[in-house]
Parts: sequence; C-alpha cells; structure tokens
Amino acid sequence: MSREYNLYLHDNLEAVRKIDRYTRGKDYEEFLADDLVQDGVIRNAGERLR
Repeated sequence: MSREYNLYLHDNLEAVRKIDRYTRGKDYEEFLADDLVQDGVIRNAGERLR
C-alpha cells in the first residue's frame, strides 16, 4: 500500500473512533437532543466523505 493510502485509512479510522466516543451510550433520541454531539459526528463524517 502507498503511504498516501495508509494515511487515508488512518484518518478514516480516527474519525470513526471519534464518532464512537461521541455517541457511545446514547440512543437516537439523545443524539438528536445533543447539538454538540451532532456537530462532532457531522464534522468527522463530512471530512471523510469529501
């Protein structure tokens, strides 16, 4: 694998880990009620999807 591809995978894995930390223990309703968590999840997911 190229170094660029490894960095891409590492960044994606780190984003998934952050999203997991932000949402762990929350159900869907709690997620919807927490603007900060929503912003964090959207930011991390959005950066990975560009």
